[in-house]
Amino acid sequence: VQADLDFDLGVVNGDSVLPSDDYGWEVQAMQSTVPPVTIDNLKELELPAIQNTLSLRIDLCFDHDLFFQRISGEKGEEKRTKAKIYYQCLSLELQAITHDLQGPCRECLGQGHEQYFHLPSRLASFFSTLRDLLELLVPENEKQDVVNKIDVEWLTKQVRTGQFDLVSFSTWLCELITSHCAPMRDEMAQDMRDKVIAGAETNNMDLLVQGLETLLNLLENMKIDVANHQVRSFKLLLIADTVPFLRDCFKKMIENHQLDVLGSKRWFASLCKQHEFSSESAFECVVLGLVDICCDSNKSHPSTLSYDKERLQVLQNDIVDLIQLDICLETFEELARKQPGRHPSPSEIQRVSDRLTQLMTNDGVCEGVELHREEIIGEIARAAAGVQVGDVLSKPSNIATVNFDQADLYLGRNLRQKYSRRLEAFTSQLSEKTSWHAIRFSRLPDTLAISNDQRSWSARRSEKGFSAAPDLDDIARRLAHIAVIHWQVWHDLVYLGNPSGSDDMFSGFRSSGTRLVY
Repeated sequence: VQADLDFDLGVVNGDSVLPSDDYGWEVQAMQSTVPPVTIDNLKELELPAIQNTLSLRIDLCFDHDLFFQRISGEKGEEKRTKAKIYYQCLSLELQAITHDLQGPCRECLGQGHEQYFHLPSRLASFFSTLRDLLELLVPENEKQDVVNKIDVEWLTKQVRTGQFDLVSFSTWLCELITSHCAPMRDEMAQDMRDKVIAGAETNNMDLLVQGLETLLNLLENMKIDVANHQVRSFKLLLIADTVPFLRDCFKKMIENHQLDVLGSKRWFASLCKQHEFSSESAFECVVLGLVDICCDSNKSHPSTLSYDKERLQVLQNDIVDLIQLDICLETFEELARKQPGRHPSPSEIQRVSDRLTQLMTNDGVCEGVELHREEIIGEIARAAAGVQVGDVLSKPSNIATVNFDQADLYLGRNLRQKYSRRLEAFTSQLSEKTSWHAIRFSRLPDTLAISNDQRSWSARRSEKGFSAAPDLDDIARRLAHIAVIHWQVWHDLVYLGNPSGSDDMFSGFRSSGTRLVY
């Protein structure tokens, strides 16, 4: 069987492959018999794991609509590549079995043994994994039927002897799965069965294995569906219990020396010194410290903020986007007023703002000026010249009117000269706005009430047609939400307490409870 695994195997010596060092985990994946989807992969989707996963519990507090999905990004790509290698090797194994069932082959007998390489069999582990996944997903009264149907040793033997009835087996699987999966998964189950049957009937092992890949992906999707249903069912209880749960987890981590909080205590001490600490203003110090982190990318994050790092990074990016959008609008107004008789009205400025926001946004996410600089410069030049959208090329006379180079020059100059001053002014406004929201949030009954308040506000904002671009109030509310939860979790664990027994930097100050009195 000729193998095409998308990379060279290296030098073959006897029964073993001696791969080049360039391939690393790809070759390890060739030797692995473990399918891409297993019970161990899906453990984090079990309810106890959901309840006890720190990052999930924290994220759920800030996002009511949080849900599980397939892994993406670099890790997702590596997972898909490993899966591709697994299924290629499984197809090779089935091709070899089919070839052997046809009897002795002169071509094979004529080849020297040194030209063969051996891959471990994946059949038994595939069947056992399939059985385990089905047992996980079907009701208790159907588990024994699954065990009886998927006798791993018997099925493996049947495949090797050419007696396995794939048509009836795949039909049984399809009927079993469609009786328990969400209706939207039915088509995927039918596709699995069709590929397996077509591959078996045409002796096309690649197509057959595509069906088996669809099967495991389908079972993974079913487990994700179950997990998302559980999250929706229990999310209110999970959110309401966020602070007690986090306090208990972090307290144990500190006691077991799994979390070093000395740097966090020093961070808080520097804030207290900077903002004239008192027992009444301790929380406000943390709020202002979070504002500083969001407005200065060079500020380091204490360990107590490690689970909020991504949220704070998003806020940092939003602040940059907001200030740059403001400077873009100012550049437009500056260029427009250079045109004879041009005085942009508030409605025109709003239209340009909406248009710039649209250009900066991709899939509902504001990506800033730099990624879309050329389009933004073009829009500023067009709008400043009073040329309507779509008219620049349709009217030759407008080409000379729209000065793209001038817009590029003015925008670059304004971003360099005005950004720092705008950021300083914005930091002051954000501090005031965030403190106001933080005080209001701290007076709500619990974390669920804060989360519901944020969700209602987001819904009202969407109904009014607000774009994906952030604004001051949006950023302030999100930052205040982080600050209040952060303070309720950490205030006496680290900042005003001494859980580790180390030197107490704040021995004279203790909080009166989980809520600070203003």
